[in-house]
Parts: sequence; structure tokens; C-alpha cells
Amino acid sequence: MACFLGLIYYKVGYDFREMASPDPESTYKLAVTFKAIPGLILIFCEISVMTALSVAISTRVPMVVNMVTCFTIFVVGHLTSLLVEQKRARIGNGAFVARLIATALPNLAIFNTQAAVATGTLVPPAYLGYAALYCAAFSLAAILLAFILFEDRDLA
Repeated sequence: MACFLGLIYYKVGYDFREMASPDPESTYKLAVTFKAIPGLILIFCEISVMTALSVAISTRVPMVVNMVTCFTIFVVGHLTSLLVEQKRARIGNGAFVARLIATALPNLAIFNTQAAVATGTLVPPAYLGYAALYCAAFSLAAILLAFILFEDRDLA
């Protein structure tokens, strides 16, 4: 992570030199560099959740099935909040299925920083804490599920 932050610091100065502008101050470079830290933390949390799920799934299925399942979980995980919001207005089987999916699969939209990047605002530290807590809880649950699924596997 330190290497990546160093590259961001260098790129800010490089972009200014490419535009034939004077090199910006170090404080400006550091401010731009530190703006990237919340996004890196959230990406790390998302990778942790997906890795824990992949490990849990890999105890029972072959690699290709694991990859397809993880890709499906990734796509649906980013859409769970949208599914619940769309089905909240209607009552019926669709709302039940949306809530079931939202309960069983991780809500990966929590780790998305598009709104903060688009508006130029920083991600609040409280939100980072909430996302890290969600990541830790879901990863712990997935790893415990992996332990349970792996317990009765015959390795011989």
C-alpha cells in the first residue's frame, strides 16, 4: 500500500509537469495522496470478503465452479441494495427473494466509493469503520463456514 501511495504522490507531480505547470507543493501532493487511502481500505475490505467466500466455496466444489460462483456473488453482491430497494415498494414473492438474497450474500455496494469520488468529498471515518466492521463480520462468518465444511472432508 505504501508503494501505491508513493506512486500516486509521484503521479501528481508528473501530471503537472506534463501540463507544463510548475511543480505543486508537497502539501498538495500529500493531500491528493491521502484522499486515496479510504478507497484503498474499502477495496481491501471487498477483496477480503470475496476471498473468504472463495475459500468457503472451494472446500466443496472444483475451481471452475468456484470461479463462476464467486463472479456471480460479486455481480449480485453489488446489486443487492438495488434489488431490495426495487422490491420494497411491492409486496409478494419478489420482495421475499430480494431480502433472502440480501441476507445470504454480502452487500458489496457498501465498499463502493463512486458517489464520494464523483462529488469530490472524502469518505467519512465513521463509514470506514462501519464498512470494516461489516467486512470483519462477514469474513469471519465465511471462514467459520469453511471450517465447518472442511471438517468432514476425506483427504486420503
